Amino acid sequence: MQGNASTWEAFWRERPVEDGATLWDVDPAEAVERQLPVLRDWFTPGLPVADVGCGNGRQTGALAAHFAHVLGYDVSASALAAARRLHPHPNVAYRELDLCDRDAAARLHAEFGDQNVYVRTVLHQLPDGLRQPAARSLAALLGERGHGYVIELAPEASELFAAWPRTGGGPSKLDDILAAGLVPARMAPGELEEVLTGAGLELVETGGFQGSSVESGDAGALTVPMRYARVRRGR
Repeated sequence: MQGNASTWEAFWRERPVEDGATLWDVDPAEAVERQLPVLRDWFTPGLPVADVGCGNGRQTGALAAHFAHVLGYDVSASALAAARRLHPHPNVAYRELDLCDRDAAARLHAEFGDQNVYVRTVLHQLPDGLRQPAARSLAALLGERGHGYVIELAPEASELFAAWPRTGGGPSKLDDILAAGLVPARMAPGELEEVLTGAGLELVETGGFQGSSVESGDAGALTVPMRYARVRRGR
C-alpha cells in the first residue's frame, strides 16, 4: 500500500509480526495460489516478479515458491522488516517503494530491469490525485516486456464494508484500518480501468471475482467483491 507513507508506516508498526495480521493477509491458497495458473500463463518468462504493496510478505513468499526471482516492494519500513523476518527466501529481494514516486520506480527498474508486476488491493487506498502517478510507476516497472496483474476492491465493496459484521463483539481488522485513517473501497465504477489506461497501459483482460478476507461471520468466511486487470505497456 503506497502514497500516504507515514500513515502506512504507523499502521504496520502497530501490527503484530505474524501472518494474518491484517484484513487482506489471507492464506496464499486464497490469493496467489488461486491465481497461479493465470500468472504463469500471463507473466513474461525470465523476468522477475514484483509483489507491489507486499506488506508482511505472505504472498511474496508464495510467489517465491513458483518463480525464480521475486521482489517485494512496500512503502512501510516496518512492513518490510516483518516480511524479511516472516518470509525470508534466497530468491526474494525486499525494497522500499512509494509507488507515487516515479523516480523511485525508475531506480528499481534500473536495478532489476523489466518486471512482471503483481498488485493486490493497493490503488484504491490512494487519494484520487495519486492513483494516476502510481499507475505510471507500475508502467515504469513493467518496462517494455513486463506484464502486470492488478487486483482491486470492486466499487460495491464499500457497501459491504459499511455493514461489516462484528465477530465476538470486539474490534475487527476492518476497524484497525479505519482507526489508522485509511479508507477502503473508494474507487468508482470504471475508475480502475481509467487509471490504468490513463497511464499508458493496455487492458488485455478485466473481470471480477469474490476475494477472501481473514474474518468470518455467522455464515462463514467473509468474502469481498474484487476486480482484476491484466495489463502491459501500450503497443
